[in-house]
Amino acid sequence: MRRFIGFFLVVLGGIMIAEQLKLLGDVKLWDFLWPAFLIFLGVSSLVKHGTLRIISTTLILIGGFYLLKAFKIEWFADKDLPFFALILALFGLSLIFGKRRRPYVIAPSGVHVTSTNQREFTSVMGGLDEKVINPDFKGCEITAVMGSAEVDLSEIVLQQDSADIEITAIMGGVEVTLPRGYRLDISGTPIMGGYECTNPGDPSSPKTLRVRYTSVMGGIEIR
Repeated sequence: MRRFIGFFLVVLGGIMIAEQLKLLGDVKLWDFLWPAFLIFLGVSSLVKHGTLRIISTTLILIGGFYLLKAFKIEWFADKDLPFFALILALFGLSLIFGKRRRPYVIAPSGVHVTSTNQREFTSVMGGLDEKVINPDFKGCEITAVMGSAEVDLSEIVLQQDSADIEITAIMGGVEVTLPRGYRLDISGTPIMGGYECTNPGDPSSPKTLRVRYTSVMGGIEIR
């Protein structure tokens, strides 16, 4: 997901530069870019998970609808998208054709408790709140795009010498709680965004949590 977003940002930046330099005439690129971005997010999520997902499919349909309007396709020009009906229908399809997920525990606070070795936590224009309890943690990827993600990793255990955690915040916020007792190796790049770490880690520990983060107009907090 991080590479997909990085590639899209490179393309977006190049197109914006071309627009500022008047290399593309009077074309209004924003009308094309934001629907294309929604389609991009939806397709990348479907490819990764390999099953019908309501959020991914909704992003693709919304992006496709407004992209066709931007191209001034006659049938779409004077129509608006019925968002509620679309989401309702897609939710029904996901119940019919979607894969069954493993049951999770809901803690008294309402936080989802994950005991499997889930590797990806993604929030797109929404909120995510997860607590991971894993006796053999091998790493994960946390992404928030125009949304928020709170992931509590304070009770994970490393059996191997190290594990990698990738964090990406694009116009969103990510809050990650790491366990004490491990050496922390943190590096990243905030681009018009913020980063804060209040977890000192344990420099003498033989086991390491490697954290790599990217923040673009977003915020990342590690506790």
